[in-house]
Amino acid sequence: MKIVKRIAPQRKQARNTATKQQPGGMTMRRQRIRIRDVSFVALTLALTLGGVTGCASRAAARKFKVGDSPQLPPPQIITLSAGDEIEVKFYYSADLNEVQTIRPDGKITLQLVGDVMAAGLTPAALTARLKGLYVQRIEHPEVAVLVREQAERAVYVTGEVNRPGRISLAGNLSAFGAISRAGGFDFLTADPGEV
Repeated sequence: MKIVKRIAPQRKQARNTATKQQPGGMTMRRQRIRIRDVSFVALTLALTLGGVTGCASRAAARKFKVGDSPQLPPPQIITLSAGDEIEVKFYYSADLNEVQTIRPDGKITLQLVGDVMAAGLTPAALTARLKGLYVQRIEHPEVAVLVREQAERAVYVTGEVNRPGRISLAGNLSAFGAISRAGGFDFLTADPGEV
């Protein structure tokens, strides 16, 4: 019985502190209840949104059959041109490795072979050409051509567009893409049928 009597005053003291007013005008008990309610709402919302997202991904997964692959955009083919910075790396002859910028005439100058036309070729085509040139000069002509930086290419869009001027060419930009980057047609004065 003595144990029960000792616990009872402690409970009363805890109850009194739980109902004390806080500076914001709310009791600690109400604060705990409000925090619990907010936590419950947040958890319910997270589970609901997670369930919706999960259902959508399952539905999308059912559209594909085994062996089907999603349609990916075709890879961008890089054609080397003047101003591009390339790195020529030899696997077994590291002393021949070079970083070159393609000259305005479209050529690069390499050790042992001299001038090589690079402009207009893809990195793979230049690799094949270099392999053929070095096969007579080194024992293992394993070479790779890496594009470090492409020279900035630009076009000028003028006429009846909203923002005429210079447009940087990134990738395979079409004429319509360039017009779009220039703010589109100025429909007050432009005749899109004449483009």
